Amino acid sequence: MDYDYNQYVWHAIQRTKEHDPEYFRKCIEQRLCNGKGSVTDYVHAEDLERALMHVSWYKYDHPAVAPGCRAFKTDAIRGWLGMIPLKELNHNLICTMMDVKGTGTLSLVLTDPFASSAMRWFVDYTVIIIGDGGYGACMFTFHPGDPLPPSHLSSDGSNELGLKEGDKLTVGKAIELGFVHAKLQ
Repeated sequence: MDYDYNQYVWHAIQRTKEHDPEYFRKCIEQRLCNGKGSVTDYVHAEDLERALMHVSWYKYDHPAVAPGCRAFKTDAIRGWLGMIPLKELNHNLICTMMDVKGTGTLSLVLTDPFASSAMRWFVDYTVIIIGDGGYGACMFTFHPGDPLPPSHLSSDGSNELGLKEGDKLTVGKAIELGFVHAKLQ
């Protein structure tokens, strides 16, 4: 008997919307075509929300999914990646350390608008990550393309690299420090 992953995903989305409506709204808005990072081709929040609830989802195993979380994939929502491998960039480009989602952790962000807009890659699928939000299975995030391991660098500078919000690094220096990807802004 096949497990109905659609019901599981749809309930997790609805639970997130009910228990944390502000977070849910931000998740949807950041994935609209004019958002930041990985974006879909949806223009209106209500259309993207409706799509999330009506597409078919299937289980998706990926090594970057955090322990305790589950990933699901749909081929019905497409978009553009908001991450780029640093090896693809000029090593003199400047990146900024930013707490993009207000989570208290830093991400390396390519803030050069020309470079960011010229380097988006199209993908024909979206992945949703579901975990226990303290009120049952809920949507942690969704995005076009594969997941990447989450950052664990605290934004206050107490991390092992001594980096804090607003610090600037060249791509070359970021590679030396062990970074592999940068978010596009």
